Amino acid sequence: PAADVPATELPEDGPVASLVVVGDFNDWDAAATPLRYNATKEAYQAAVKLEPDQVYQYRYLLNGQRWFNDPQANHYVRGQLGELYSILVIPGGASLNSQTDH
Repeated sequence: PAADVPATELPEDGPVASLVVVGDFNDWDAAATPLRYNATKEAYQAAVKLEPDQVYQYRYLLNGQRWFNDPQANHYVRGQLGELYSILVIPGGASLNSQTDH
């Protein structure tokens, strides 16, 4: 499945110096999964291999400072400090194509 975030849904205007998808699938490593801009799709994208029959928590990190959730997530869950996390449910073998329009 694809996790797509249109550029119009980025949490702020201005230049995108960096955009990463961070979650339990990459041990919440903010350097592990950067998104790259795809001019054809006008979107930022990254592919992540995910295991079947799993539920993943994740968020996006913009410019190393601003966390935001995927508006197209399957669900959301509240963390220990009250923050929300996006939830992605993988019913079978798939990869997450993380995409954010610009």
